[in-house]
Amino acid sequence: MGLNRPTQDLRRELLDLSRRLESLAGSIASIAKDLPDAEGMKLLGLLANVYAEADELEALANEVKQGHVQRLKQ
Repeated sequence: MGLNRPTQDLRRELLDLSRRLESLAGSIASIAKDLPDAEGMKLLGLLANVYAEADELEALANEVKQGHVQRLKQ
C-alpha cells in the first residue's frame, strides 16, 4: 500500500532538510579550511555533528518510506 499524501510530504521534507544540512556543512567546511588550524579543527568537529544529524534525518525518511512513521494530518 502506498503512502498517504501527508506522509509523502513528510518524507520529502525530511530529505530536503537533510540535503540542506549537508549543503550548509559543505559551505562551512570550505570556510574552515581558511581558518587557523586550531579554529578550523574545532569547526570541523562541529561539522561532524551536522553530518550525523543529516544522516539521522535520512534514516527517519527511510522509516517513513517503509511505513513505520506516518503523518496523519498536515
